[in-house]
Amino acid sequence: MKRIALCGVVVLGLGACAAEDTGDLAPQPPGPGQSLADNKTDAKCPIVPAHVMPSSPSEVSCAPLGDTTNALLADINQFWMSQTTACACGPDFPQSCTHNAFGTLTGWMYTSDEFIATLIATRGVVTARSVLAHEFGHLIQGMYGKPELTQPTELQADCYSGYYLGSLVCRGLATEPDLVQTLANACIAADGTGDPIADLQTHGTCEQRASALAIGIHGYLTGTPALAACRI
Repeated sequence: MKRIALCGVVVLGLGACAAEDTGDLAPQPPGPGQSLADNKTDAKCPIVPAHVMPSSPSEVSCAPLGDTTNALLADINQFWMSQTTACACGPDFPQSCTHNAFGTLTGWMYTSDEFIATLIATRGVVTARSVLAHEFGHLIQGMYGKPELTQPTELQADCYSGYYLGSLVCRGLATEPDLVQTLANACIAADGTGDPIADLQTHGTCEQRASALAIGIHGYLTGTPALAACRI
């Protein structure tokens, strides 16, 4: 794994991180009936036709989630032109979802309303969006596979999350202070050591997580296709 250099926190200062190659999942203007919620500048803030959906039935129970969680997911689905479902974790889920969220390579997401509500109350709605978008990143990995040379799976999911955050910036739903807070919150959850081998199964270091998110944000704002932007 190549260690990711921290490109910066301020979005306008990320010019050196632009991807030079091409790839699929290129942003495109929404068509009829594809407008994003709360988007007043659809023509200027394109969506991405990923068409992600579950590839098999859920292996564990899928309980319903509340309106707030579902509304956040609906915006992510609309951005990626997808039809995935988020489930409240049932008693057969192998890990606790009280304070966490999970995305599977088979196209399912699992979390709890309590976790999302706590994120919104303590770290802001943009951070809550970024967490769900990170889990959605795992769904993209499951459908499209990891590029040949990539950062660890978790950091690539961070990059896809950042790509979605770029659309929030474009739509006026995330400010620079929101992004600074979101990057700082990602550092709280960092569990990497900086070792390129040991960190393959971690979320990376603070620097790596902030860099992956920033690269995704910049990729969207410069019109770089998602798979190319996150081939780091």
